[in-house]
Amino acid sequence: MAYYNYRAIDDESKVIRGSVEAADELELEEKLHSQGLSLIEATRNRFIFRSRLKLNEKDLLNFTYFLNLIISSGMPIMSGLQDMSRQSVNSRISGAASLIQAKLESGKSISESMLEHPDLFPPFYVSMVKAGEASGNLEQVFHDIMAYLEWQIKLKKDVQAALAYPMIVMGAVVTLITILFVFIMPKLLTIISQLRVELPLPTRIVLFVVSFFKGYWPLLLVAAVAVPVLYKAAAKTSRGKEIIDRSALKIPLLGMFVRKINHSR
Repeated sequence: MAYYNYRAIDDESKVIRGSVEAADELELEEKLHSQGLSLIEATRNRFIFRSRLKLNEKDLLNFTYFLNLIISSGMPIMSGLQDMSRQSVNSRISGAASLIQAKLESGKSISESMLEHPDLFPPFYVSMVKAGEASGNLEQVFHDIMAYLEWQIKLKKDVQAALAYPMIVMGAVVTLITILFVFIMPKLLTIISQLRVELPLPTRIVLFVVSFFKGYWPLLLVAAVAVPVLYKAAAKTSRGKEIIDRSALKIPLLGMFVRKINHSR
């Protein structure tokens, strides 16, 4: 199976663009024909489409709202997803709708379709949809998901607003310390090192730090680049993610904050 970018026209001669998973162009044409579309042009994606398509929290909230609207109105879900995939207001939402529609056409359930696109739908989302399918109460489940996503978006905004001023102050302090250690302290180090007196411990510590920065700044620069890269690589593995999460819980204040957030969730 591969993903195809296509251009097609509907019954009103409106040009529709999108991406659909299909084995070949013949199957793609059949799928579009079942949606009332006539294929004009198709190009096969060299890259996996789902790895480029991502939904942020706001997109996921809007997608959930549309899905809930389809189910609560009694509209057939295939028709609703088809309408969503044709809308051009948000290409990410229309792309996600097209992907789910393609999976549903192959006989899979909504949760199974979402499970194959982890970049679009997080695990908690898929699990709740699966529970809604099993209980026959998808409408209420989507209401609960929307409430959760709205709370999460609001929480993130509140945290960002609360951290804005401390981050500005911290940035100014780091900039000032960098200027002192890079431009001022090396000159003082030359003068102080010529003195034949015993220096206090705090002064010796400062001199050691300045000497370390002066002698090993290339290694520090490499470490500053390598640490985020290694962190992201470790976070993609289950073992690495477990180590990161356990370490975060042991950090004072941060661990307590993480626990409270997860209890709220």
